[in-house]
Amino acid sequence: MATTLNEFRYEIREIINQYSSDSTIDNRFLDSLISGKRERVLINNFNRFNKTIPSMYYQTLSCVEVIDVDQSECCDIKTGCYIKRTKEKIPRILSLSDGELIDKVGPAVTVSIPFTIIPYRRAEFWSSSRYNKNKIAAFLNNGYMYFIAKDNIQFKMLERVSIRAVFVNPMEVASFTNCDGTPCFTPDDPFPLEGNMWEYIKTDILQNDLRIKLSIPRDAEADNADNIIDSSKPGGNG
Repeated sequence: MATTLNEFRYEIREIINQYSSDSTIDNRFLDSLISGKRERVLINNFNRFNKTIPSMYYQTLSCVEVIDVDQSECCDIKTGCYIKRTKEKIPRILSLSDGELIDKVGPAVTVSIPFTIIPYRRAEFWSSSRYNKNKIAAFLNNGYMYFIAKDNIQFKMLERVSIRAVFVNPMEVASFTNCDGTPCFTPDDPFPLEGNMWEYIKTDILQNDLRIKLSIPRDAEADNADNIIDSSKPGGNG
């Protein structure tokens, strides 16, 4: 069973004995360390052509709102021709040597025909191909997911989409909701990280990022502190 983000946080806090509300280590700091190191580990391990990414690393934005925008989206220039894009920018998707790690983009329904995922540079020419009739294509640009189509009736009715990908920061998925209103991710959901990689990341955090921070004397008062004091001084626990 996959481990949750809260469980990862607790593992580190248990080792460094940092539990109280006035601890010098907060969850945002830990989350930033975990996310940043996860990104580097994934790049180092999977940044090779045709290397398969385990499915556990993928997360789904299951109900992303889509709006009509002028295809120029530039300054005050208006063409009168409209395409569609996500209303909000989506969390940054991890990119490796062979492109962004996008598994599937399609309508926000349980069973659907996925859209064709193309690079931004192909968008200008995609609709002109006779082989793309009745298809919908999706591409990333400036943090948004865009959608284009040629002679597709469903495209005009498209209001929400589902995006399954490997996101750089899994916690950013929490700002999106499913169609039933529940968040797409919470700290109590399985975190997209394999156990062996977590052991490497945890050791790196403890031996490098937290070692200097925790060596600074702090919170020696008997309030709600962790009561860790500098043992090298008189009266310490040394």
